[in-house]
Amino acid sequence: MYLVFLVLCISHLPFSPVAASTSNLNNITLPGCQSKCGNLTVPYPFGIVSADSSCSIGPWFNIICNTSFNPPKAFLPVDLFSTTNIGVFHRVEVMDISSEHVRIKNTIASKLYNQSGVVIQNTNSGLVVANSYFTLSALNKLIVIGCDEFAIISPVSGIEGKNITSGCVSVCSSVEDVPVGSCSGMGCCSTSVPAGLNTYIATVSTLNNHKNIWHFNKWGYAFLGEQSAFTFRGASDFTDPDFLNRTTNTVPVVLDWVIGSMSCLDYRNTSDYYCQNNSICVDFEGGNGGYRCSCKSGYEGNPYLSPGCYDIDECSDPDNNPCNGTCTNLPGSFTCSCPHGYEGDGRKDGRGCIVHNSKSVALKLSLGEKIHALVMDNSVSNWNYSKEY
Repeated sequence: MYLVFLVLCISHLPFSPVAASTSNLNNITLPGCQSKCGNLTVPYPFGIVSADSSCSIGPWFNIICNTSFNPPKAFLPVDLFSTTNIGVFHRVEVMDISSEHVRIKNTIASKLYNQSGVVIQNTNSGLVVANSYFTLSALNKLIVIGCDEFAIISPVSGIEGKNITSGCVSVCSSVEDVPVGSCSGMGCCSTSVPAGLNTYIATVSTLNNHKNIWHFNKWGYAFLGEQSAFTFRGASDFTDPDFLNRTTNTVPVVLDWVIGSMSCLDYRNTSDYYCQNNSICVDFEGGNGGYRCSCKSGYEGNPYLSPGCYDIDECSDPDNNPCNGTCTNLPGSFTCSCPHGYEGDGRKDGRGCIVHNSKSVALKLSLGEKIHALVMDNSVSNWNYSKEY
């Protein structure tokens, strides 16, 4: 019995040799360029503007780092701006840059009513990133907060030649009507906005000037933002004095970014093609065309920087690699194998490595037959016992 236990234990032991670690020499910026502005990491093709070097792929990818803030804040080029009212413009603050998106700080349209239903404070929300390589992402939604609200969002006329309008209505008559976490139209509503726009203006309006709900809902809000970043807190959002500040800082507007305005095929073999070794070019289907680069499967790094993406050594960590047997790294891939005397695919997510021993197999078969015979004997004895009594 002890031998069987030993065989079963040995058959599940991992076999992973120590793999040589590979130094990660990959950079995210051009040589000599700053990679951080405050808490923001700025990877190429974006670049922080510097007096003595060109760090981005082009003017629209310049990031202005304002060190007068603590910590410093990052902004898009000055030609791109947000607005809160006619003639009131703001620099676009960058909150995050990823391989597909730029997340920027939000602005919120709002109206404050007095008990007589008169508007005593009014702010709109808008954005202009026209003539750049940024467009509004499908990750955004128009979100409206309040119990007597309707809001609309549309491109800025005179800048973007598209006649599109989206909107939704949010109503409720008491605090008890308002569900937490749901923007289904009672206290909160949301609606999709066509992706690919590079301007918008959002306004919030009222159905009945808040006259019947003023005692628990004095404000109406509307904003465009990343849907997954916002959670409606129910009626407490109506009276929260920090709602504007909290939402502005935690619910970004998401922009898609691309290089150029044509396809990979159009740019290939030209100086405007930036995909490096071991990367692929991906056409952007929305907006006004353009492309992005991505590392091939099994590679990582910055696909825009020479010499390109580098191989992921899946075997580098002997305690955390995909093999239960011997791990062998290959360019863009890996293989697993079992040592002599074992069989299987060697993978942790597969059959692994099982001891291959004819004697142990015979022992298991013999033990199985004996257990079967013992069970049969007990069954016969019990039957005979039943007959006698």
